[in-house]
Amino acid sequence: MGKSTFETKVLEALPIAPFLAFGLIVAWSQIPGSGSVQLPRMCESAAGASLESSIEALANGIALIVAGLVARKLGRPVLEPRLVFAAGVVAAAGCAVLLAIGPLGLPAALSFALAALAHCVCGAATAIIFLKAGELYGSLSGRAAVTRLAWSHVMAGLIFFLVVGMGVWMVPGTGDTLVGAAAYVGLPLAAAACANMAPLEGGDAPYVESDRGVPTVFWKLIAVIFVLCSVMIAVSTATSSLYPHDVVVEGSHVSNFVRIALAFLLIWSTLSLGAEDFALGRAYVAIMLFSIALVTMSPVMVEVSSAWGYLSNVVMLLFRMLHWVILSLIVCQKHLSPVLVFGLGCGTQTLGRAIGGFTGYALADGFGDPSFRFAVCIVLTLAIVSCAFLVFSEKSLDELFAPSSASEITLVDLFGTVTHPVVDLEAEAPVAKRRFAESIDKLSEQHGLSKREKEVFRYLAMGYNPNMIAEKLHISWNTVRGHSRNVYAKLGVHTRQDLMELVEDAKGAAG
Repeated sequence: MGKSTFETKVLEALPIAPFLAFGLIVAWSQIPGSGSVQLPRMCESAAGASLESSIEALANGIALIVAGLVARKLGRPVLEPRLVFAAGVVAAAGCAVLLAIGPLGLPAALSFALAALAHCVCGAATAIIFLKAGELYGSLSGRAAVTRLAWSHVMAGLIFFLVVGMGVWMVPGTGDTLVGAAAYVGLPLAAAACANMAPLEGGDAPYVESDRGVPTVFWKLIAVIFVLCSVMIAVSTATSSLYPHDVVVEGSHVSNFVRIALAFLLIWSTLSLGAEDFALGRAYVAIMLFSIALVTMSPVMVEVSSAWGYLSNVVMLLFRMLHWVILSLIVCQKHLSPVLVFGLGCGTQTLGRAIGGFTGYALADGFGDPSFRFAVCIVLTLAIVSCAFLVFSEKSLDELFAPSSASEITLVDLFGTVTHPVVDLEAEAPVAKRRFAESIDKLSEQHGLSKREKEVFRYLAMGYNPNMIAEKLHISWNTVRGHSRNVYAKLGVHTRQDLMELVEDAKGAAG
């Protein structure tokens, strides 16, 4: 189905609009913590405020994990535009119910049950939008994924401060600001609409999904995601019980300011760094060391400054950014189902957030006791250490992205660096140019390459990387990836070196 005139105009004005669906959902999740809407509270303590978000995260995590586990059966249908938009409508309806519960003056038990149900509906519905956003990001090269992720976080932070700053107009009879209520209800719809847009840069190569199973090391990554999210959210939730509610709200302001700053740092990195400088393993280790130091020092530092409580949110923000990039690259490199990868990856993260929230709430009453706080933090620190250096280390990340077949390019190639010398045909002698062209023609004919595959084959044999080929042929990076897979399969080669040697042999035979 073709694009509407309105959609085309939006994409021409803002080509990254589909990828901003992720940022819109992130912004939506920040609205309750902004103080601009007054949702039904299941407990009046600062730590108790995490119960609502934990219930929502629990539903979201379960929905994502179930989708991931049955990805082979649900894969494409769960990402159909009509279902994605329906999910946005359902989430918006759930948000409207949450805003309406307070003014209705319902009995406490009924209000609690209705609020819990509405949070579950919102969590399950937004899971589908997350999966659609994951599919979009999984089609990108590393540098493009980082750039679009960064702009999504910039937008999420700006929306948060826009909502906070426009709190002068109130919804009559409630404690909600007009802009806050509109954003809370409208953002899921906007996210679904953006996610359903087909990027202008979409490729003309067919979608190809690998039949290979998930690498064993991926399951280790899943375990680390769950443990780290559970621990950091538990510490954050329990720590919040020591501070007034205003300090907790202020922490969300600080987190979103840091979000914008980190996003611009990411944008700078995509413009300035070479592919070899995108060291995901070192970033992973740094986040883990930061987490260990934070949890270990929490028993003392939480009494020194309330700002210490903000740091756990910053750590989680850093980890979520890295985590989203890693999942995108797994889909892109391994050709795995985005429903499988993002379902399990994001589902484990949100399930960890839910378990951490419930755990932090349970620990809150005793967290004021220094001895209890110290014992808890030692146990949680050991959990992070065991995961970060025993279960999934920097070496494990290298293993995860090590190509296991000819259709999988290296991590360096994913970020756009030439890994083979580029042949300059203009500098070659006429005889050499003729032999090269004849070799390409002969091999293409023998192995049944299409016209476009032949063009891609020619540049692959010259040493060009996918980004350079896309620029030369004026097609998308993802299209080059699809044609490259076909070329390798039809030629029966497994590596770029095998391909180039095949051409050299053909040139020798022609000479």
